[in-house]
Amino acid sequence: MLFAIFILVYLASFTLTLNRSGLFAVIAIGLYFYFRNFSIRMLFSTYFGFALSALVIAAVLPFGILDFAEQAFSKRFVEDSHSTDNVQERWTTIAGGFQVMLDHPFGVGFTARIQELTQVAGIGTPHNGFLATAYASGIPFCLLAAFALVYTILRKRKVGFFAYSAIAVIIGYQFEELNFNPVFMAHVGLALAYASIDLDFRFFLKNAMMRLTAMASGGGSSAVPFSR
Repeated sequence: MLFAIFILVYLASFTLTLNRSGLFAVIAIGLYFYFRNFSIRMLFSTYFGFALSALVIAAVLPFGILDFAEQAFSKRFVEDSHSTDNVQERWTTIAGGFQVMLDHPFGVGFTARIQELTQVAGIGTPHNGFLATAYASGIPFCLLAAFALVYTILRKRKVGFFAYSAIAVIIGYQFEELNFNPVFMAHVGLALAYASIDLDFRFFLKNAMMRLTAMASGGGSSAVPFSR
């Protein structure tokens, strides 16, 4: 069931948007979910899922039902006549974004961000969410957001939802200026809140709670603090 849902989400996310982040984000989240919850049962389910998918694809191919997916991939990667120009454009805008970032380390704000980059690179977006965050909202906030996203993923005792959303944000930011997209702003805010609360508990509240518990039970201040 999960395998089928993943395939449907994967096809829909890319074929409906033709966006590279829609292609790679779903793959990354699927792999992360797979290895995080890996088991022998899941391994057999994967084999069964691949076999069933192969049979279904073989059965529907003669009817042209999957032509829409083939056309979408072909249009985006094979028939894209602007792919070479796109790479050159991205390098130009990324270099321009770094220049704007260094000229305005504390950000130029939402309104002026397009004008500032256009003056330098001729195009108003760097096609990178982290770089856009750095020169629009400031380098300190960009570093803070990046730390929160990475921390959310690497935290050993993590909450799955926050980890999945952090992966989606990191991959999406590699391709587009999504830092002012309301959905991505919400996910970055959740990652910042998660990292702040978790770090606060690990380094401050945990030992304080331990001492209070020890005092309440008559242990005084000789209690051994929790390990971090």
